Amino acid sequence: MNEEFWDTVCGLADIWRPLAILAFVIGLLSLATLPFLDRSSGTFVAAILTIVMAVVTLALFGMIRYQCQRR
Repeated sequence: MNEEFWDTVCGLADIWRPLAILAFVIGLLSLATLPFLDRSSGTFVAAILTIVMAVVTLALFGMIRYQCQRR
């Protein structure tokens, strides 16, 4: 089962790459807006959460890419 899973995931690498680029761009844009936001606003919290989700997503994509290259 483990081999089937990684064969499927690595076979979808063409889909993972654009999603990783999208996560990077969203995180970068959210990071660029932080200096212009009021720290006590909900928008600031939403921007921080978006950055955290983008970083976690990029870390997962990085782990997937590393695992696929090792195979």
